[in-house]
Amino acid sequence: MNWLNRTKIGLIRGRSAYTTIAPGISALFASKLVASAIKLGMNTGFTLKSLHDEISNKTPISEITGSIFGGMVLHHVMHTPRKAFIRSFSIPRRHRPLGAPLGASQRTWVNEIDKSIVNDRVVKDVRIMYHDTNKVGKHLDCHIGHQSIVIRVSGKPVEAQLKFNSEGYLTQNSKDLLMDHLRAEIKNNSRVVWNHDHTMANAAMSWVGGSREDVGYGAGVTRQLVMQDKGELYHIPLKSSQHWYIPKINPDQGTYMYQIYPGTEKTAPILIWGNLIPLDERFQDRLHLQLIQPEDLSTFISKSDPTTTTRKYDGASTYFSSNGQGFKFFSPRYSKVTGHRIEYTYKLSEMTEIGHPDKPIGMGELMFWKYNGIFNLLKLFDIRGPERICWKYLPAASIGGVLNSNSVRPIDVYPEVNIYRIDKYLGQNTTMLPFFQNRVLQEQVAEVNPDYFQVVRFCTPKKYTDWEGMVAVPQGLSVNDGLKLKFRGDENDMTISSIDLSLSKKGYIQGTISAQFNGRTYNFGSGQIGSFDDCMSIMDNPEKYIGRVIKVRPQRGGVARAAKIVAIHLDK
Repeated sequence: MNWLNRTKIGLIRGRSAYTTIAPGISALFASKLVASAIKLGMNTGFTLKSLHDEISNKTPISEITGSIFGGMVLHHVMHTPRKAFIRSFSIPRRHRPLGAPLGASQRTWVNEIDKSIVNDRVVKDVRIMYHDTNKVGKHLDCHIGHQSIVIRVSGKPVEAQLKFNSEGYLTQNSKDLLMDHLRAEIKNNSRVVWNHDHTMANAAMSWVGGSREDVGYGAGVTRQLVMQDKGELYHIPLKSSQHWYIPKINPDQGTYMYQIYPGTEKTAPILIWGNLIPLDERFQDRLHLQLIQPEDLSTFISKSDPTTTTRKYDGASTYFSSNGQGFKFFSPRYSKVTGHRIEYTYKLSEMTEIGHPDKPIGMGELMFWKYNGIFNLLKLFDIRGPERICWKYLPAASIGGVLNSNSVRPIDVYPEVNIYRIDKYLGQNTTMLPFFQNRVLQEQVAEVNPDYFQVVRFCTPKKYTDWEGMVAVPQGLSVNDGLKLKFRGDENDMTISSIDLSLSKKGYIQGTISAQFNGRTYNFGSGQIGSFDDCMSIMDNPEKYIGRVIKVRPQRGGVARAAKIVAIHLDK
């Protein structure tokens, strides 16, 4: 490759290089002065390290120069006005007014004083309480933070089915029936009342053994907990609507609340509470890359343009689409429960309000990361430190666990989408654009918020043992025509069918576990399973492992040849 072409590639790479350079001078005068100063120092050090790595890899000076100056020039010429324009579509959530403090004369959708607002996320305690009052009758109080929604039970079929134990508490079956009643009301898009007279302290009150003669707040026979969970507001209030993900109410779908009557000081607001309609968007087919074995690195290099080589990530493939106001995220798979495409939006609440005026549709690798050890302090300053030093990606099995668990995403786990293809941009089909033309679009999408969107990283085509692999494209072709080299071989998901482990007289693990794959059974000994503790856990608790899915990494030549069990899926 001649000097001009290498410089051109460096300029293209420089489009995203500015994200590792210090923020603009104006940022130092913002309210986060300390955070910006620390970020400046860390990112400068990270940039110098990257420069050292490039020189160590014998990257041509012309390419390094193009990358650095390309980033600086394009940052000022192209990025600044573009980002200012995009920001008009996407105001960071932490800067949006979330409502005034709760008062008797003013009811707000989201209470900004609530301590559950963490890291741009609105996570609330959810309590479903059964309340049999002397004044109103039997109903469910559905508390989401300070909000209190009333679902009537009196006069409904479920009322006659409720049973109590000798101490006056609802039986578990009765609690399940009440939750089914709540879900049915939501499914029917019911009109519900937002109660005016509950406070946060009221929401936690419970008792049994009350009397019809009692007086005072909430007086009645009983008020007791039916269900407790965490709920997340993954679309902030826009006029009068909210979107909530409450797993124990609906693990596969979001719910919405729409205010149809605001209420007064003497009358309660009225809402519609319903399930969001699943959106099965049509996306381009996922990548089907030609696999090259790691020992054939020379073949991988000879068949592709080495300058297109990028790192292969071990995460969860995800489609993303923007309507200009925010992003939604979907799995390539369809749910066996709902029959609709699995949606990841509920687990990526920070990214749903990021707007992009060009309405891109594309695909990337969804990763989650968290801070390591002492660097947890960085999250207090909203700083993201250099990779490998301050934070680490979660393994693929844990990523699957986060996405498919029936719970709100953990507070200390942060999302990142590494873009590798743009399928639609400004209404035009861009799937088959040559690699570098498509990458320019990828970088334009990532610019909208580099904290959450990245473009897959370039790398030198050689064996990096701590990566999953590499992807490269023949010269002039699109990423759809690419090649992949996986250092770890093709991993397969197998289902544990039986466990036959025991301790020998000398205290060693003996025996095997059996797993099914494509109708065949494969056996794995203790050395393939993992550590002594792993084997003991499986041996002592076979009921917890039979039927679980394991990820098996074989050597070339067969699905179980010299294989090792590398993970037990948390979500399968």
